[in-house]
Order: sequence, then structure tokens, then C-alpha cells
Amino acid sequence: CIEGSFTTFSEGCYCESVPESDFIDGNGITNVTIGSISYVVSLDSYIDLTNEESAPLAQGENSVNTITFETGYAYNAHIWIDFNNNYVFEESERVFSGESASTTPSNLDASFVVPATAQVGVHRMRIATADSGAIPNACYNGYYGITIDLNVEVIDLLGSTDFDANK
Repeated sequence: CIEGSFTTFSEGCYCESVPESDFIDGNGITNVTIGSISYVVSLDSYIDLTNEESAPLAQGENSVNTITFETGYAYNAHIWIDFNNNYVFEESERVFSGESASTTPSNLDASFVVPATAQVGVHRMRIATADSGAIPNACYNGYYGITIDLNVEVIDLLGSTDFDANK
């Protein structure tokens, strides 16, 4: 018998989305703005911003977002938010789909309305992008793609994460 071992994560983990890093057009994505928070992004195929400040999103409100591409090519872009925190970006959790222009820089308006029923609290947001007509999914690992993970905090319409009608 051969002894084996493996590691599990007690809190779960998300699928990897690490597009081929040798295939990035131009300067890639240089900035992402989610509501009032702006993130400067480094040139890479996977950017992890989950240790940065969480962007606040209000239930039922329009979240004005911008993705700045400096690729020189049109990129398809999709945004998911794991509203139920089950470590799966489900199709029902995709909040945005669009395509950037091929000009450099190109500011893609990635605005969406936060569902009024979105669970209050911190959730993982994933932005997956790809060019060459590729349609990225939440676990995209192909060529000429860029994936960004960050956290957002859904707040209730009154701006509190601790709303209690009995208070």
C-alpha cells in the first residue's frame, strides 16, 4: 500500500481562473472602478484584489462601474457576484455582460442594478474577460484573458449591514 495525503480548505474555494499569462494584449486592464472604489490594476492575467477595500453596493440600486482596457482589441467581459457565498459563480449570479471597444484606452461601462433581494454582507466578485471572440466563463483559463477577483459588500437600502426592523 502507498500512503497518500491531500489538503482541503475548511471554508471552501473558488474555481481557478488563470488565463495564459504569456498572452496578454497591450497593457491589459489598468483600472477597475466599482461604485465609489477605484482599483489600479497591474499587468497580469489574474489579479487578486480580495485583500483590498470591499466596494459597497446597495440593494436595488444601480452600481456604476468602469473597466479600463488598454489592450488594443475588443474584449468580452462578464461579472459574477457569489451572492449566496457557496464558492460557485452560478449563471443566475452573472450581473453584467458586455464588450469593450478596440481603442486604447477603452472605458467599458460595466454598470448593473444590484438585486433588491441580494443578501447583505461581503461577497466575492469575479470579472472575467477575453478577446478573439472568446466568451469567458467564471473559470476561464484560455488565451488572451484577464480575470480579476475582489470583494463587494452589499448593504441594505438604508446603508446599514446590521439592519434590524425591531430596533
